[in-house]
Amino acid sequence: MKYIKPLIIKFILTTVIVSIVLGLFFNVSFAGVITTSVLLTGLAFLGDVFVIPLIEKSMALISDFILAWVVVLFIGNMLFNASVPIGSAAFITAAVITVGEVFFHQYMRREVLRNLKNTENKVVYLPKRYFQTEFSSELDKPNDPTNQDEK
Repeated sequence: MKYIKPLIIKFILTTVIVSIVLGLFFNVSFAGVITTSVLLTGLAFLGDVFVIPLIEKSMALISDFILAWVVVLFIGNMLFNASVPIGSAAFITAAVITVGEVFFHQYMRREVLRNLKNTENKVVYLPKRYFQTEFSSELDKPNDPTNQDEK
């Protein structure tokens, strides 16, 4: 039940953005707007639920931008008129959706994912200077008579 309200909010946010960008500026049909919104909302919401707790905010926004761009390109090639510049429409739509996702991610972290304490699976990006080399000694003694590999 806690995911129904965010899903509806995300669908409304996505539909408003897609209808303004694609519907008003690129004259995409209502069916194309709804199809794009439903598919984009479903895929992005799954990503938000499973990806936001694991990665940083900036990486989540980058992945949302790429997802929105690919989905609009894919659906645009299949459903939109040939007169629609699909590349430009997909890029602008993805950029505006990413701006909306900034606020939606804040809402998700504050209201939905606040009780989630999943730190053992968190992806951590370490700068290069934090890596260390591990040293160990040989486990086999080369002159040991019990070593069976050398006989």
